[in-house]
Amino acid sequence: MTASSWLAGRTGTDYSTTARQVSTARRLGGLPRLAAHLAAGDITLGHVSAVTDRCVPARAETFADAEAILADLAATSPPRHVRHAVARLVDLDDPDSAHNPDAPGGDALRELRLRAGFQGRGELVGTPDPLTREALTVPLDAFDTPDAAGTPADQRRTPTQRRHDAFAAMLHTLLAQPGLPTVQGARPQILITIDLA
Repeated sequence: MTASSWLAGRTGTDYSTTARQVSTARRLGGLPRLAAHLAAGDITLGHVSAVTDRCVPARAETFADAEAILADLAATSPPRHVRHAVARLVDLDDPDSAHNPDAPGGDALRELRLRAGFQGRGELVGTPDPLTREALTVPLDAFDTPDAAGTPADQRRTPTQRRHDAFAAMLHTLLAQPGLPTVQGARPQILITIDLA
């Protein structure tokens, strides 16, 4: 069980929200000035997430060096100003090759993590490079279908639920295609284990 799935189960909050909260808390551990301002009530979670959303591990040192400036800005300005400053910091920090997946070693900021979660659920967190993001966005848009006309309001899916269903449909379609790489000599397949009790 992950921290995100545990928090979602205990609070009834949707998983995507708790996953972001846990990610924010983890990254805030390396930003003590921002953490102190948040604990004192000087800034909001919006100020903090404006920083932590872009503070991926590959940028941790850069953000630590700039934290004093960002913390002072957060204490005196709205979150959107902090977000603009962070975007500028990222632009200055990343050389052109950091956005080029063909560069030696690939994009240093790319990452993807899939963890087992509560009651068989999972936690998917990643920072795809620009080409991969586009390659993922296009089929997701194609598989994203609206709810049927006349669906009761309380049964309509949220935008994030529709995105999840589009992702699932895309994966099932992929698994049905011929010529997939094998896993230990076997075709990739989904295994379902059911408790006899």
